[in-house]
Amino acid sequence: MSENVWVVGGGVIGSLFAAHLSRVADVTLLCRRDEHAAAVAENGILVSGRADFVGRPHASTDPAGLAEAGLAIVATKANDVEAAAARLEGRLGDGSVMTVQNGLGAEEVVRSHGPWPQLSAVTFMSGTKVADDHVEYVLDTPTWLAPYEDAPFDIAERTAALIVESGLKAEAMPDLEPARWSKLIFNATVNSVAALTPRSRPDGRGEADRRCRGDLFARGSLGDERARDAPRQPPLPVHARRRGGAPADRSRLHHGRARARGGPPRGRGTAHDGRLPPGQGSRGVVPVRVTIVGCGAVGSLFAANLAQLDDVEVWAFDLDREHVAAMNEHGLRLSGAGEIVGKLSATTDAAELPPSDFGIVATKCMHTAAAIEATAGAFANGSVCSVQNGVGNEEALAQHVERVIRGTTFPAGRVVEPGHVQWDVKGDTTIGPFEPSPAPTADVEQLADACTRGGMPTQAVADARGPQWRKLIFNAATNPIGALTGLTHGRVVEDAGLRRLVSQLVDEGKAVAAAQGIELDADPEELIDHAARPDVAYDHKASMLQDVEARRPTEIDYLNGGIARFGREQSVPTPMNDAVTALIKGLEASWRQ
Repeated sequence: MSENVWVVGGGVIGSLFAAHLSRVADVTLLCRRDEHAAAVAENGILVSGRADFVGRPHASTDPAGLAEAGLAIVATKANDVEAAAARLEGRLGDGSVMTVQNGLGAEEVVRSHGPWPQLSAVTFMSGTKVADDHVEYVLDTPTWLAPYEDAPFDIAERTAALIVESGLKAEAMPDLEPARWSKLIFNATVNSVAALTPRSRPDGRGEADRRCRGDLFARGSLGDERARDAPRQPPLPVHARRRGGAPADRSRLHHGRARARGGPPRGRGTAHDGRLPPGQGSRGVVPVRVTIVGCGAVGSLFAANLAQLDDVEVWAFDLDREHVAAMNEHGLRLSGAGEIVGKLSATTDAAELPPSDFGIVATKCMHTAAAIEATAGAFANGSVCSVQNGVGNEEALAQHVERVIRGTTFPAGRVVEPGHVQWDVKGDTTIGPFEPSPAPTADVEQLADACTRGGMPTQAVADARGPQWRKLIFNAATNPIGALTGLTHGRVVEDAGLRRLVSQLVDEGKAVAAAQGIELDADPEELIDHAARPDVAYDHKASMLQDVEARRPTEIDYLNGGIARFGREQSVPTPMNDAVTALIKGLEASWRQ
């Protein structure tokens, strides 16, 4: 074999081969970029880590004019093999070609460009490309090589011997298939997961992000799809302001409900100490008081719309001091699908909340228990409705309040800045009594009527499990796929491969729902396709994608994890939901590295 060797591809593997072989042969590294070739030609290739030396290969971007090689090692990425083989065509003479790529099919591509004797190679050798002229050698496992098709075995033996002489490990084998499939399976499982769960960014932001975020409830972010993620001081009590701007009166905590259901409206006037009676607001008699717990995107949509009604007094509880201050000072602004400003009272201190007829909980699922524990006193005689994603929220509410409403809502948006929410998607809400701890039907109907009149169409039903599971399956099938790929809802759906994955997740969710005797009120598949329309939610980023972009904990345990949990209880296998849950949790873990 001629000791003239070409290495095509200057990545980690190509650089390691080129640097080592240059110690025992005349080696030329064929690069794609002129600056890469110039750096290698001037400085050589520094190998650190498992070895410590500088290899001195030649470097070029054009094989024309080079002396014919006895061996060409194609070490490009698999998707660059076609271009690499084309560069060899007509220039290699009687030399042989060794392909060393991940995956399958490189040999067939090379064969289409020339009749050279070919070797197939598999290597677990790995490292890190530090610079064009520097590679860190991390894993020094052997390279296994074997003849491809009718190439003589002695070529494999001589090539392995040359590689060993250079200081690398290599072994010629008559049959490469066991080694090839071993690595293929390894890469298909480990590399794919690692790609979806990257390490912290090289600028160190990953660890800094994790420290500044901490526990979101403690930090003060009860809402969903919160765009802001700058570090904040611990939340301080902020006196909520009435609609007219007067400070909230904490003595109102001792008043009764806004008005007894079915009783006559209270007359106008002031209390003996100058305060408004408990059932009145600055706009007169207020028959219903609603408190929004968690005023992120969805909570803000309900709060601002309900605040349009003269007969509804709206309070908002959120731990984001800036958001609360902005709502009190300027009102809560919605833009996009609707342009309104809601005047309401907001606070970061649950002790300031007055007794309320209704609570609407719109926190992230992982904050439900802490949020309702803090605010339960305001709902001693009221009913509390969850409009959250996932499953398990109503059970958490029922630990602290007696009357619970199961809710499902499709409107969506994002917080643009304190006091301002972009309303991306309009949609319907369905509510019904939570069976183990139900609110009275009259309460469910009254809340549905108020929401509908305020601009959030809401239907009261006897059994809200069907709508809830329809949305659960919708979210579990689409949100994590968007979060893992970075794609909006519409782009996920229009990709054929991703759409098949979405359908597999849907099928598992349907099976789990059916095993519980839950009849879906609509097919999630139809809803997924409808939402992908340009005029509906094509460009909408799912809340989980927004969480991932901000490196916040996601609701995966309550979506795909919830489906998997119910699946185990019903003996229904959910391998796809289990896999997606593991991937998202792995992604979250990567932020802590």
